[in-house]
Formats: sequence, C-alpha cells, structure tokens
Amino acid sequence: MQMMVCAGAADQAVSQWASTFAEKGLGVAKKVGDLAGPMLFAFAGDIGCGGGPTLAGAAAAAAGDDLHRGILVAIIFPVLMLGSIIMSKKQENIKSK
Repeated sequence: MQMMVCAGAADQAVSQWASTFAEKGLGVAKKVGDLAGPMLFAFAGDIGCGGGPTLAGAAAAAAGDDLHRGILVAIIFPVLMLGSIIMSKKQENIKSK
C-alpha cells in the first residue's frame, strides 16, 4: 500500500513539473500547459523507448547480425547527448563572463 502511495505522489509531482516546464518553456497558459506538458513528455518517452531498440536492431542487422555492434550504436547516442549538454553549459559560462 505504501508503495502505491509513493508511486501516486511521484506521478503527481512529475505531471506538475512537466506542466510548469510547458508553461514557461512554450509560453502557454496554465490550462494548456497542464495538458501539453505531460502529453509531450509521454510522447517523447514513447519515441525514445520505441526508437532506441529499433536503431540498435537496425545497426545490428547492418553489421551482419552482430548484436554487440548494435548495442554499441545504442550507447553512443546518450554519450553524444551528454557531451552536447556539457558543451552547452560551458558555452553558457563563457557567455555569462
């Protein structure tokens, strides 16, 4: 029972965070943000959960059904994203000085 309560509280917090993100980031009204925020995050999650394994499978098939190479391709994308976030933060620090 306690786990269900914690899961419900976490779900509520995430939906509120997503709606605030949509309101401030997109500059929309609160009612639109309450609908668009969680919807956009759910959609992005679905794309990521479907696209990642598809890309790994396609890369493995292109490499002669070598699943190790497919997984390597799947690992490269998050590493590139992390690198781009780090570079973006460094550019922000340079501009603010």
